[in-house]
Amino acid sequence: MTHLSIHLSVISAIVQRYLPQITTLAQSTNPHVQKTAVEIVSFTIKQGLTHPLECVPVLVALESSKDMAIASQVFALHTLLHVQRGNLVHCRFLETVNKVFDCHTRTSETSPFTNGYVSSPTRSVLASWYTLLSEKRVWRLAFLKALIKSFSIDPQSDKFDQRAIAFQQYLAEALLTLELKTEEEAMVLIESLNCSVGQAAYQTLQLLDDDPLKALLSSTSRQKDCEDDGSKSRSIRFGFNSSIVLGIAFVLRDLLKEAYGISDQKLNKFAAGVEKGIGSKASREKLISRSISVKELAERFAMELERTVPGLDERLNEPERLQKQIEAFGNLVRYDSEVLQKEEHAEVIGDEENSFSAEDDDGADDDVEGV
Repeated sequence: MTHLSIHLSVISAIVQRYLPQITTLAQSTNPHVQKTAVEIVSFTIKQGLTHPLECVPVLVALESSKDMAIASQVFALHTLLHVQRGNLVHCRFLETVNKVFDCHTRTSETSPFTNGYVSSPTRSVLASWYTLLSEKRVWRLAFLKALIKSFSIDPQSDKFDQRAIAFQQYLAEALLTLELKTEEEAMVLIESLNCSVGQAAYQTLQLLDDDPLKALLSSTSRQKDCEDDGSKSRSIRFGFNSSIVLGIAFVLRDLLKEAYGISDQKLNKFAAGVEKGIGSKASREKLISRSISVKELAERFAMELERTVPGLDERLNEPERLQKQIEAFGNLVRYDSEVLQKEEHAEVIGDEENSFSAEDDDGADDDVEGV
């Protein structure tokens, strides 16, 4: 082993050991400290001193920095990894976004509820990353499907704390404010959300049945609960937190449908094609644009959350917050079910009319042949 290779090996070991501290310093509010740390990250990437995926979270986090020089520098580094190591860095998307969220939370003044978009102009915190992924359809779809899986929950076993709920809200905002390229991307997001919230919503409602607020308050007011009461209390809390996450998913889905003009009928046809494994060539090729500005979308999302997910409102005392969230979630699920039934009924009528029309056409053809 040469002296140079030994030297590089030692540097690599040191960098790998202290990389977490270095990436944390790269988010420092001290300009000198931040610049120095970013230079070390740059050196690490260019020399290949660690696995490239280790540096991606801090790069994505800093791409939305208010310091345009820093944002440009880290995007250039991200682009370098994209070009040279694309297959290595374009994976483990949800894990990476979780780390990006932690980066943003550490530097947020409103922690733990940090936004998934930046202002002036309003854009997703994942916008620059998505620009790189947009080069290949397979990358785009893998990215969207991986992130939306975060809303696929089991209300009876998944334990959501405040951090987890804050992440789901952050992720929803980031996805809502992304610049999608094709109709297929919007369809994939909406259909995946439909699958995620469908069964989980009814499971959550079951957990919140039988006067849940009374049961929860009575169990928390007593120091010594029986095992059954404690188990029921935990189930209700799981259901309560799950209802918040699912409420966020409902709001995200409905705003995506409105912003991109995706009807349920069009979505059903797309889903049927996916089930048959044929997809939709038209959706893959059709470019798409929003009918609502990204700024308005962000504002609408905040207003809809306040209206339909009162469990996020920490200004309310706990009993009031629990009661309002349980009632709001029940109304949300029932309304969604009614809309779905109406859509299915309308679709059946439409199919019957088309069938009758086709039969009439056949009859007309027979008449012509007879003549």
